[in-house]
Amino acid sequence: MDETPQSSSEAAYERLRQLILEGGLEPGEPLRASTLAASFGFGLTPLREALTRLQSEHLVTASFNRGFKVVDSSAEELADLGRVRTMIETQMLCEAIEHGDQDWEVALVAAHHQLSRTPIPGLGDPQERYQDWYRQHKAFHEALTAASRSPWLARFSVQIFAQLRRYQSKIQIESTGASTQDSGLRAELDAMARSAMALEGHTNLMDAALARDAETAARLMREHVQLSSHVYCKLQDVLTGLASENALGNAAQ
Repeated sequence: MDETPQSSSEAAYERLRQLILEGGLEPGEPLRASTLAASFGFGLTPLREALTRLQSEHLVTASFNRGFKVVDSSAEELADLGRVRTMIETQMLCEAIEHGDQDWEVALVAAHHQLSRTPIPGLGDPQERYQDWYRQHKAFHEALTAASRSPWLARFSVQIFAQLRRYQSKIQIESTGASTQDSGLRAELDAMARSAMALEGHTNLMDAALARDAETAARLMREHVQLSSHVYCKLQDVLTGLASENALGNAAQ
């Protein structure tokens, strides 16, 4: 069956969004519709519709006479995303604890079980392993806050997770590349990343939520998100420093 214009646009949107979130398209990379059409086989109209949609999600930017490009990244934005995530998820968690029923509890326990069975990826692991872990991690946090009654907070949470996902993918790819020639650096970066992904913090969050201890759960959520934000900001600082050192070294040669 031939694709309709709507289904072609949706397919183009999903493909480009996945590439941006998983680091297949780099921050600041130009997105020319003609080039994308040749690469992926989508028509120009579906691609332009997809790019406009991604622009509304702040995953793509557009400027006069320069066309579309992947949104840039910055250390300041990464830190700001962490602050906003803390506020949104803490509020959603408190609402979920207040309104969650038995079905919410069952879904939360099931999501935690799936996360616990998913190996934490290490530097150099296949991308599929990272994608599996991020998928289960996202599902756990969605289950944790699912009983929140604010549709707008849920929408904001989806947007924040997407923005953080593209930063995490970028950092993971750069960390793997930077550590291939230095086993000590590899171990340091790997340990930092794993500390942000550790299961213990998620288990503590689940236990507090199931105990209906909103005060403890809110504190744990703030600590959990702030730790993750600190780790990824630190990783970004290290990688930026390494890139600067390499650029200076190449310029001196």
